[in-house]
Amino acid sequence: MQTADDPLVGHPTSLAPLGYALGAFSVLAFVVLLHHPVGHGHDPAGLLISIRSQTMTGQIVHGTLAMIFGFLEAAMILFASRLGLWRFAVVFGLVAFSCACVMTVLAVMTDGFVIASLAARCAPAASASCVGEAINLIRLSFTQIEFLTRFSFVGIAAAVVSWSIALLSIRDVPRWAGPAGLLSGGCQILALLAASGPLTRTSLLPIFGAQVAWYLLIALLLIMRRGPFAGVVGSARLESTQAPCLKAQS
Repeated sequence: MQTADDPLVGHPTSLAPLGYALGAFSVLAFVVLLHHPVGHGHDPAGLLISIRSQTMTGQIVHGTLAMIFGFLEAAMILFASRLGLWRFAVVFGLVAFSCACVMTVLAVMTDGFVIASLAARCAPAASASCVGEAINLIRLSFTQIEFLTRFSFVGIAAAVVSWSIALLSIRDVPRWAGPAGLLSGGCQILALLAASGPLTRTSLLPIFGAQVAWYLLIALLLIMRRGPFAGVVGSARLESTQAPCLKAQS
């Protein structure tokens, strides 16, 4: 018989502290994005000078974003495990979010470190051929960043929608959680479709804002500790938090 002490049934650790951390880190990510450096220049040489002058800021911003997304990935794994990894919608959302995190980290590492390294290879008095080669490589990097970022947004939106559908069918979860998640996912998709041109900091803010709204929603669910997010999940909550096959084993 399964007992509350069984690791498959009992979850003695509350996720409320994770909820507070998730809320703080999601807001921090939005604040960091506001300080995203923007390269400018009247000619290729001027653009390289601008990129070199913002190297430290770019590395801090993008390095911080990469670490935050690593934390978000860990938080969403724990969130999904409480929803139930035997649910297709939960597993699909976790796979989509994980793929999106990989693409996001690749994009921010390229933006913050690879481009700065390419710009640093040409000194201020470098030849025109060096400047031209660096600019061509930087343009290629920008193209990679654009597509990695867009596909990562699609992945996160798909994960949010999938998890929201799962929330609609789970007992003891506030009824507003599922619809609020669907609204967040829909806003992300609409904001991405509205950004028809190259992504800029201005076009990123609405998408990222909708993502932060989702993270704050999950943080609130973890802090409320209701249903599958309760501090201790005993045998009385087995039906709503564990796989149905466990009941047959008791």
